[in-house]
Amino acid sequence: MNSYDPLTNFLSPNYLRKPAIVYPTELNYFDLITLIDKFSRILATTCPTAHDAPVCLLLGNTIEFLLAFYSCIKIGVPAAPLNIKYTQTELEYYISDLKPCLIVIPYQDEGIKRVINAIAKSYNISILGIKVSNAIEIDYWASTKSRIIVNGEQTNLYKNYFENVVLILHTSGSTGKPKSVPIKYRNLLHSVRSICHFYSLSPIDATVVVMPLFHVHGLIGVAMTTLTSGGSLVLPGGFSATKFLDLFKTYKCTWFSAVPTIHSILMTLPEYQGILHGQTKRNFGCLRFVRSCSSPLSKSLYEQMIKVYDVPVLQAYAMTEASHQMCSNTLINTRVGSVGLSTSVDFRILTNNQLHNEPHVQGEICISGPSVIDGYLMNEKANRELFINGFFRTGDVGYLDQDKYIYLTGRLKEIINRGGEKIAPQEIDDVLNKHPSVKEAICFGIPHEIYGQVVKAVVVMKNNVQFNQKLIDEHCKKHLASFKCPHVYEVVQSLPRTSTGKIQRLKVASIYGDKVVSKI
Repeated sequence: MNSYDPLTNFLSPNYLRKPAIVYPTELNYFDLITLIDKFSRILATTCPTAHDAPVCLLLGNTIEFLLAFYSCIKIGVPAAPLNIKYTQTELEYYISDLKPCLIVIPYQDEGIKRVINAIAKSYNISILGIKVSNAIEIDYWASTKSRIIVNGEQTNLYKNYFENVVLILHTSGSTGKPKSVPIKYRNLLHSVRSICHFYSLSPIDATVVVMPLFHVHGLIGVAMTTLTSGGSLVLPGGFSATKFLDLFKTYKCTWFSAVPTIHSILMTLPEYQGILHGQTKRNFGCLRFVRSCSSPLSKSLYEQMIKVYDVPVLQAYAMTEASHQMCSNTLINTRVGSVGLSTSVDFRILTNNQLHNEPHVQGEICISGPSVIDGYLMNEKANRELFINGFFRTGDVGYLDQDKYIYLTGRLKEIINRGGEKIAPQEIDDVLNKHPSVKEAICFGIPHEIYGQVVKAVVVMKNNVQFNQKLIDEHCKKHLASFKCPHVYEVVQSLPRTSTGKIQRLKVASIYGDKVVSKI
């Protein structure tokens, strides 16, 4: 990498012969940088439009994802990762919203290729299939007739890369469709560096990536921080409880981060149960700490994790609009029930349209700082509503104590948090209301012992039509990713309305949403 390469801040040349990725194949930092150099040349010659148009990444938790993402940073094209589990309907929405110049997909996945081909033709978008064939080679195909140049000098396509948008993600809004979050290079760099510093990450560290790379938790909170600090990544492709434990021990991992749902599933493993019941000795010799983020960690689960791991269990607080982490408990001082101290932002508490920083004032948590985005893309209404005097309104309710530890006590927004997956209920409403037997429907989150929340739908059927859950489930699965589909239904004669005829989601939830669900 030359001295002007924007990747220098994220992939240090100091660790060239050290393993960067140790599973499913081993790549040292020199190999990874070499592959990025090659693929960035391919990208630069296959993006047929202006470089402010993003590149969509539909690659899952793979080496190819990291290769494509870092290549986008290198040439100055925003990366827009998408969930490979999205249905064609969802992909069409996100792709039409993003207007990408290119969609990158797995080299030989015929299922994804078939779906993306249909969408790409409608919007005249190029497709690129990639595969890392060995440590220094890339197999690829392209739907365009552009001349692909793999060898030759790579030039940086932009100068002021600190102001460049490098990552575009969608976040679920409390109403309406998901909003586009543009994360700039400077936002990303500040977030990654602050996390590395806060957890003292270094070249001796290694971790298993169990969170999806299309979310800030997996991409920024785990993968980028590890590679920036010279550590090693284990990429199993997804989460499997039994596979996780084997990989974690084999590669002598020193930390990992996950949502409480995954932590809870791990506690059911026979080895973990044996430790909890005093029948098995713990065997996590290299482990320094365990991190929990993206949804609330219960006291009972925290206590189980402490007993199993016998290292600091650190609850953190993060969101996409802050380029991931905002605060966390520290390695030397953890307060149960708190999400910790600020790591990258300035906190204020909003009450009665006034911002406060005094202790024990409860209200909406607001944030400002170098890692916080400037605003949503093409959404002036949301920007006016959600920014106040330079502070972003998180929608979370809480307070600071006398030592500046943050405590969360509730939510103002309607977003459903299913095991760390943030779901906009309006999106599910829209799908249900298109079913020919449904007169109207409204969705909200209800408590769940494993996932934290799941989706409940309250449905009014059309006259003389019987509710058929099988048909409605099939309809939802056709248009929604499985994690967004309703878990529970309740059929009612009518929905409560205000005097102006408006249905208030939170009021409906207060009437029909008090039941705790335990089944998966």
